[in-house]
Amino acid sequence: MNENSAYIFDVEEPKQWVFAGEPVWISGWFLSKTDATFSDVRAVIDGVPHLGILGMPRPEIEQRHRGATGLPHAGFLLRVQPPRGANLLRLELLDAGHRWVEIWRTSIKVRRGDTTIGRYNLGVLPDHLRRLLQARRAQPSVGLASLAGELAPAGAAVPLDTLPNPPFYGALEKPELVGATQFGKIRLEGWVIHRDLPIRRLIASTNPRVENELDYGNRERLDVGEMFPGHPYAKRSQYFGMLDIDETAPGPVLIKLFAELEDGTRHLVFARRFHPRTCAEWERPLPLFSRNEFFTCVRALVGACRSRRIRLGKVGALWRAVALAYRNFRRDAPLQLPPTTSAPDAYAAWQHTNRLTPRLLESLQNAAAKVADGGPKISLLVDTRGGTSAQLAALAASLRAQIYPRWEAWFVGESEPAKGDDRIQFERSGGSGDTVRALNAAAGKATGAFLGLLPGHSRLSSDALLEVAERIAAN
Repeated sequence: MNENSAYIFDVEEPKQWVFAGEPVWISGWFLSKTDATFSDVRAVIDGVPHLGILGMPRPEIEQRHRGATGLPHAGFLLRVQPPRGANLLRLELLDAGHRWVEIWRTSIKVRRGDTTIGRYNLGVLPDHLRRLLQARRAQPSVGLASLAGELAPAGAAVPLDTLPNPPFYGALEKPELVGATQFGKIRLEGWVIHRDLPIRRLIASTNPRVENELDYGNRERLDVGEMFPGHPYAKRSQYFGMLDIDETAPGPVLIKLFAELEDGTRHLVFARRFHPRTCAEWERPLPLFSRNEFFTCVRALVGACRSRRIRLGKVGALWRAVALAYRNFRRDAPLQLPPTTSAPDAYAAWQHTNRLTPRLLESLQNAAAKVADGGPKISLLVDTRGGTSAQLAALAASLRAQIYPRWEAWFVGESEPAKGDDRIQFERSGGSGDTVRALNAAAGKATGAFLGLLPGHSRLSSDALLEVAERIAAN
């Protein structure tokens, strides 16, 4: 066991640090004495990170050293397969400032095994090439070596992903490996069952201090019912929820899904690494389409991998990933460039300064719980004229992500939006000439004490209704 004035931890397994080419599990626990926040764990061998799972329940350790169980849970788990010739392993934690902090190191011996440092995950190659192309547009005169040098080991990071093991069965269908986030949220859905016991609750997390309960047990999943005929819960095994995510955290984040059974026990069902891209990052401009520009970025990334002894995989798979990135670039590249300007993007700076960090989000959620108890119910009328289906879906998603829960929204228009939430209602309009009548009808059916009007192309930040509710409650 290791202890100082700031923290106490123990690396329990393995007992000896001698490897023979096979994967080895590393397990232990970590507790901060100063309430410092850590959100991730990794082992670093020859510069390549092996990502683990931080925040596993260890009630006996938490009770013994902290006097209580609960968040943040103390346990961590990693799996490593060091290359032949490696001689040092470091354990690092990701702190609240998004810095990897070394807490422990040990000498290792690797008697057999591959000499390759790491293997690049070709699933992230289209996203990495897009980042390089965006960098070329932002600063054409700056070389790509530095950014490619950061992306190569990030693509070779070894994740510890887990799938359900019997008696659990299920699938984590969204998000995929790389995806966009919005307002500090990602959409989580799939299905899961236990062979013998009812699942009482599903809890998901990307941060050891924040958990989200998912909607489970009410959504039909007929295909799963056909796969498991006779199972009492298979037909309603779908889960859905909006999961909090720190959009500023580096590298792939870990999505953990826990199931609480009827007997009160909690089990880790899924663990999957997800590469988030915020809407602002995804929408950064690309350069004009150019084969030469594209393959300049390809050469930079491939060169960075080779210089770091990172294997790119089979040629066929590499070519398919490059071809996908090429098609995406050709589809998304602008037809012409706007006039250049050196004016700073004040709105982007404001968004970054006022982003919702995990600690701020936790504070806002506590404030929302206090205000919601007897606080105002807010009704929103959404005039869908002029809003595309994608914009209406984005607005609905931003409403579902609201921290303040006491609201309802009436979408007024010709086509009913996808709901996903009982608080979203619909009032049909017979066209632009009937909009005023439909808006008045929706206002008459609304049950909130306060009424607001939104255009269909708008979006709300996740704390928007909380800000309004707090002002109303205070006055």
